[in-house]
Amino acid sequence: MSGFTKTKKFAVDFQGDHVTMTLRRLTRDQIKTVSQYIEHTPEGNIKVSFTMSLQMIEDGESFIKECVTNFNGLQDADGNNLTWEDVLDETYFLDLVGMVYGELLRISMVPEDLAKKSDKPQEEDSPLDTEQETSSSAA
Repeated sequence: MSGFTKTKKFAVDFQGDHVTMTLRRLTRDQIKTVSQYIEHTPEGNIKVSFTMSLQMIEDGESFIKECVTNFNGLQDADGNNLTWEDVLDETYFLDLVGMVYGELLRISMVPEDLAKKSDKPQEEDSPLDTEQETSSSAA
């Protein structure tokens, strides 16, 4: 059985607030949209410049609102609850948006250790191969 789920819970501490949300994994097209703005550091971390962050948010606006639901825990200085839309509209929250994008990218990919397990080729005598050969020869 795969470890796939359509959504994941995510929590992050941001300026004294404990922010929680539900994230829906990115589709292939959505990852393609945002990946053009991402650079990898020699340490294997993801880096996005300030200008690229703004462009990534703008280009991903059509889907990023759908990928984040149940957004809770973030308040402004007056104690008012902020929505995910509020966060996306304010450059003040670029770091938080970057954290969310990073987590969306992380959960949308198959973890490396699981990918290595599934990359193993099937044995030639597997029932699946036999069935395919039988189906092909029957045609």
